[in-house]
Amino acid sequence: MNEQVHKKILNFARIYSKCNQPEDSLKYIQDIAKLKKDDLTIEEINILFGSLNELIKRSKKQWEIICSIESKELKKKSNFRNAAREAKESVYKEIYDYIILGQGIIDHYLIKGAKSDELEALYYMHKGDLQRVVISLTPVDYDREIVDLKDKAEKSYRRAYDICVRIDDLSDIKAGIILHYSVYIFEENKDYERAYQIANKFYEKAKKLLSKIKNSNETHLELINIMTIMKQNIDVWKNKIDNAPYEQEEEENIDKKSKDNEKEKV
Repeated sequence: MNEQVHKKILNFARIYSKCNQPEDSLKYIQDIAKLKKDDLTIEEINILFGSLNELIKRSKKQWEIICSIESKELKKKSNFRNAAREAKESVYKEIYDYIILGQGIIDHYLIKGAKSDELEALYYMHKGDLQRVVISLTPVDYDREIVDLKDKAEKSYRRAYDICVRIDDLSDIKAGIILHYSVYIFEENKDYERAYQIANKFYEKAKKLLSKIKNSNETHLELINIMTIMKQNIDVWKNKIDNAPYEQEEEENIDKKSKDNEKEKV
């Protein structure tokens, strides 16, 4: 792709992105992802995944509304519930197609052509983010499918995290990857201790390095913004870990009280 063609396609992607027309911005930016020989710029990456995420977000909103309608119609035993179920399946397929498209671009073009550790890790993180979307939409009784999806997302995040070892600790991209991975571990794996340790280890190290840099609030603003979110998570997670024994004891007391009540009824 020559420079003139690249600039023209990118300008169209920029315009449609600013006009909040993700279908059109995605159409142009994926051409750049497929044809560009060099790494994508951060702007191009943001347009690509911003467009995909916006399309998925819109479809998820439709899916949630249809799920609510289906639930109400099931209680009424209405014939309308069949139409709601079909509509839900259609929207699910739409979301899944967007995710497959995103994963295809990442696997076949972006990761293969990545010339820096930062971008390779970033692509794996985005892949994990896309795979995580499907987990949230998969019915809870689909145990085997959920386990498989979690395994794929875990591998993508883990790959991104492993590459981070080779990335500077003051990289805002590295901070973003640590943030996404730790949140995934906390919310999906329910491994509170591990999520806390991963986030806190990075936070303390980056904080120490930043303290030695003059005007770090200006030179590392994006990193500091990510660390602020990370610190909020760390505090919440630490509190949950500290209170875990009391919560468990409270649950055991509730169970014991419930059993005692049942015995009294008998």
